[in-house]
Amino acid sequence: MSECELCGAPLYSDAPGFCGHCKELEEQAEAEGDWIADEMKVPMRDTYDKIRLASNEWGSPLMREIAQAHFAGHPDCRFVLVHEHGGWWLGYRRDLTIWCSANDAAVLDGGPRPLGASGIVVQREIH
Repeated sequence: MSECELCGAPLYSDAPGFCGHCKELEEQAEAEGDWIADEMKVPMRDTYDKIRLASNEWGSPLMREIAQAHFAGHPDCRFVLVHEHGGWWLGYRRDLTIWCSANDAAVLDGGPRPLGASGIVVQREIH
């Protein structure tokens, strides 16, 4: 198994290349005349950032959207843990696959896991 050339996410083949998320970003940037690869070649942290949702926010679609927005604004972030106020959480990799869940019956892949917390905590405000 190889890793994405930009974010280090696992590729489920031995061929070099980009994960789906980075490939999408690169294609979008090319269409806009930018080159995303140069912007994203920053050292990736092996720790996770934590995002705490506001008390009026919940649901896995929103959690995924917030994780994706966090990754877009933090090119060095490889993992993010999104918490709902009710105790539910989902941990996302940069390619938006899940590395951990509050669901103890969840079946997760054997992909990379963070080495610990980064200390970066984002508390979302009620809107």
